Amino acid sequence: MSEILFTNIDRIKNNGEVFTPKSVVDFMLNQPEIIKKINNLHSTFFEPSAGKGAFLLEILKRRIKIAMSKSDNIDEFGYNSLIALSTLYGIEYLSDNVKNLCNNMINLFIQYYKNFSINFYKNHPKNKVIKSAITIINANMVQGDTIKKVNSKGEPIVFSEWQQMKNCPYEVQRIEYTFEYIINGHYEQLNFFDIDNQCIGNQYNQVNWFDIYKESIKQNC
Repeated sequence: MSEILFTNIDRIKNNGEVFTPKSVVDFMLNQPEIIKKINNLHSTFFEPSAGKGAFLLEILKRRIKIAMSKSDNIDEFGYNSLIALSTLYGIEYLSDNVKNLCNNMINLFIQYYKNFSINFYKNHPKNKVIKSAITIINANMVQGDTIKKVNSKGEPIVFSEWQQMKNCPYEVQRIEYTFEYIINGHYEQLNFFDIDNQCIGNQYNQVNWFDIYKESIKQNC
């Protein structure tokens, strides 16, 4: 079956929407320096024109397999899968594409997480992991204008850093920053949050990775 590379001519004319072929995605992600970053679950990937998720979905597929290879039991697999997911970010201009992007990411995560949990770890998948994954995806995939750095409401785009606690690796703190703040003098490729911990938006309570879905806010910055 041939790939669908565009929706219709009007969307190409109005928005420049053309989807990336899988062969191109694979070629780009198979470069040695990119493979090294994919294999590091803490390395950040940011897609400024995410579409329906061609690049992010393929990275997530590979990342979950890496998470499994680093995990001795189902709990470790859950933690590593969430860490692998938490460092993937995307902005997409068109609302229907964003919905498809989020749904595609959620469905892929659930499929791979359940499959490996049952068939490799011989255990039941944890619902908390799935709910926390959905929370991460909905926070990390944003509808907006990458150039103007605003969301669909004209407000500043906000991203969350999922900061793993050094003294307690099974816990995480979510901290929000505006996209403009990240970009202005602070962004380095694949090192999205090198910004000296200067919080711009909400800061959330430190929680177990499995409890991210509770979204307990600590303070406003």
